[in-house]
Amino acid sequence: MHRYIQSYINHAKCNAYKIFSISCVDAPERIDERATLGVISNRRNKRWMLEQVRGVCNAHVSEQILHVSEEIVSMLNKTAQKALNGAKQG
Repeated sequence: MHRYIQSYINHAKCNAYKIFSISCVDAPERIDERATLGVISNRRNKRWMLEQVRGVCNAHVSEQILHVSEEIVSMLNKTAQKALNGAKQG
């Protein structure tokens, strides 16, 4: 994850890229899964898009991690839309 983050650090500083660390524990089976999520800004339509989500050593992720990643992107877009609407009104 360290090299991955360094390659996007300038984009993140400009608020064009967001990086998240995701950790899920499946309670019944106690399976711990970690992943890194990269979300990129589409400046044309002012929306965030899932750019990549990878597990440890770039492994594929479970459906649960993918679902959580998509929920994060959805929340970012809802927040951005509210801010945009507020800026238009004020």
